[in-house]
Amino acid sequence: MNDLNPSTGRRVRRRQAVRAFTLLELIIVVGVIIVLLGLTLGVGSMVAAQSENRQLRATMTIVDAALAEFEAQTGRKIVFQGNSGTGSRYEHCGHASYQYDGVGNIGFYYDVPVRPFQDDRFSLDIEAGGFGWDEVTTCRPWRDTDFSDRPRQWMAATLSVLAQNPSCASIVAKADSNLVHNVECIIGSGGGSTPQVRALNIKEFVDPWLNQIYIVYPGRDFVADDATSTAGHNLGELVVGVRDDDGSIRNEWECRYGICRNGRPLLVSAGPDGLIGDLTADPSNIEFKRALDNVFSYEPAQP
Repeated sequence: MNDLNPSTGRRVRRRQAVRAFTLLELIIVVGVIIVLLGLTLGVGSMVAAQSENRQLRATMTIVDAALAEFEAQTGRKIVFQGNSGTGSRYEHCGHASYQYDGVGNIGFYYDVPVRPFQDDRFSLDIEAGGFGWDEVTTCRPWRDTDFSDRPRQWMAATLSVLAQNPSCASIVAKADSNLVHNVECIIGSGGGSTPQVRALNIKEFVDPWLNQIYIVYPGRDFVADDATSTAGHNLGELVVGVRDDDGSIRNEWECRYGICRNGRPLLVSAGPDGLIGDLTADPSNIEFKRALDNVFSYEPAQP
């Protein structure tokens, strides 16, 4: 719209007032942006979590295939040695099918001993016929005194055993190197010394959230003379020493982390929260709830 300027006699264009956003409109716009951003981040996190889960399960499948190949190649399952923590009558001693005298020790042979660092096969140099494990006493959990981390050592010991069999080793080599790799230990971080990263001759299996993968071996086979002694004893809500559907006797580790099926070892990840929990705890206990997001190589049996 034009107006006449009285001093010049010319028409001038009148500027129209520009309407600004009201506070309410600004709040609505900001709110919409926040909602859209939240949806985008939520979908992104979901996609990332699904990708990490697939990555973990694929690697578990590869290690599980190597365990099956070991049985096919040797005609027997990997033998896991039990310990007093499972109860003297029900400890998992597997199938001690032959004697071991590789370093002059005569006795039952276990592929995976309960204390690998005390077994000569693991501590001996490779040139001497051992696995060449390095024990660094300042590097947890790679020291024999850390019993709480023993399931981690059992997983590493299992990988060492599989590496000795060419067919099994070729299968494990296909695993994601971000998850299955050599242990790295930081040494010299105290006393003013310069920290150094040392790669150990031990392989570990971690999940995408950098938590250690546990391996649970099934209990020993049920035999006739167990008929009157398998009532077991309570361990929280579960029972140790009962006969499972696969014919094995349930051990403590199965009760804590997942019951094996068909005599197959079970791989267990603590999941995104990094807390593996304890299935023997009361269902109302935080330790039991922490176990609910665990990831398994297969669905464990139900007690």
